[in-house]
Amino acid sequence: MKINGRGYLSDEALVKSDLHCKQNSEIISIFDDSINALLDFLDLHNDVDQSTDLGAQQLIMLVLLARLIEISQSAYLQFKHGMSNELRSSTRVFLDAYFIIANVGSNYDFISEYFKTDLAQRIKLMNVASQYDDDLFNPANEYASKDVMENLKALIENEKAKELKSYSNALNVGCGKLYDSIYRLTSAAIHSSPRSLMKYIEEDANGNVDTINIQPDNENVFNLFYEINYRLILILQRLPTQ
Repeated sequence: MKINGRGYLSDEALVKSDLHCKQNSEIISIFDDSINALLDFLDLHNDVDQSTDLGAQQLIMLVLLARLIEISQSAYLQFKHGMSNELRSSTRVFLDAYFIIANVGSNYDFISEYFKTDLAQRIKLMNVASQYDDDLFNPANEYASKDVMENLKALIENEKAKELKSYSNALNVGCGKLYDSIYRLTSAAIHSSPRSLMKYIEEDANGNVDTINIQPDNENVFNLFYEINYRLILILQRLPTQ
């Protein structure tokens, strides 16, 4: 069996990356313009009155934009180096954040529900830690006393806090089809499912694996990078100009 390539940062791979970027210079230029426009927006709108509901909403939007910029620039590096599975993972992570920022921007009431999801996540982590008598989990178990747990459970019940659900977030902003297509398809890479392994192998005529590829896969990354670009442009179109 043949091992093809020396990874994604070898000299040979970097030559391929440079060529890949030259061949796709137009979409990279659009991406750079989108990111710079978001950064300019942050610079121009960083003076918000956090004491008002509107100001609080604007602040959360700015922080989420910072999150989207990080994810997007990470995706760019994966696009550049032909890391197609990691780009799939980043695309799903991007969509998670995209659904949230769309909800925050369109529905002020969503903000409190969004932050309450941290309560549900906290008790879930504490419940998991309580199953172990191990040094790794001792700090969490020492913190999660009976009083802490009871108070947290009461707070969750009173606040009707729920776990963060990407599907609900997507439906709220009319992105059900996006969730059921690109989001679900890119989830395979997140979980390293069997389907995600196919990009690494080649088979002979008898269906036996004869090659394992550990090198840039530049043919299967364009559509995902395009999707991130497209979503960034949609965000820019909906941001206030003043």
